[in-house]
Amino acid sequence: MLLWIIIGIIVLFRFKLYSNIMFIVARFKIGNCIVFGKKRKGKDLLFQNVILKRRKEYFSTITYGYKWSKITLDEISLHPNTYDDLINNTVEKSDKKPKREKRDIYISDGGNYLPSQYRKILEKSYPSTPLYYSLSGHLYDSNVHVNYNGSFTRVWDKLREQADYYFRALVTVKMPFALYTKVRYYEEPQAAEDNVLPFKKSMVNGGEVRAAKRQYNATYGNIKDMWVRIPKRKIKYDTRAFEKYSLLKNH
Repeated sequence: MLLWIIIGIIVLFRFKLYSNIMFIVARFKIGNCIVFGKKRKGKDLLFQNVILKRRKEYFSTITYGYKWSKITLDEISLHPNTYDDLINNTVEKSDKKPKREKRDIYISDGGNYLPSQYRKILEKSYPSTPLYYSLSGHLYDSNVHVNYNGSFTRVWDKLREQADYYFRALVTVKMPFALYTKVRYYEEPQAAEDNVLPFKKSMVNGGEVRAAKRQYNATYGNIKDMWVRIPKRKIKYDTRAFEKYSLLKNH
């Protein structure tokens, strides 16, 4: 009997992990997602997990393996158009890129490439990127996702304010054959910025839990903590890319 109970617990645990990652994948499919958090908490791991589960061709600034194509930030553009052209009705049609159709873009380490404190420089360097970010669903039936290290406001606000879903990477636990990452999901940007905790029954005095939960969700949106799992052998991205390819010389 004890053995069957243990087996049942394991099955339920694995099913919950599967349900969690599929919930996350569903959000990546339908909207622009932002993943943020402190260093080494699992931001790129979440990207890797989503890409693994989707098994679709994609573009990204670094490789996560599988069906990858490289893209640079200056290519995420509708040059020469910006929001000014939409406002002033001076839009110039640019060439459609068929390979972008239904293929999402993943930007890793956006806090270094698109830091909010350098907004003026970003507006000069990538004037059309926010427009592409906003309209990628209309133009290519695709989304643009960004991850970055640091606080919620670390990345360029012209992108952050147009995202649809937000994930805070909380912690990653290493086990012999897999890594487990805990993430917090937010629907509303203000709740993500304020690091609002998920609703708990203990937050309510009395029996009006359902009413309190509805009011909580109306104020902060849906917030939930989830664990996800990825086998180590499925991880394809380079965790030391800046050392090997970008900033340091190896003698």
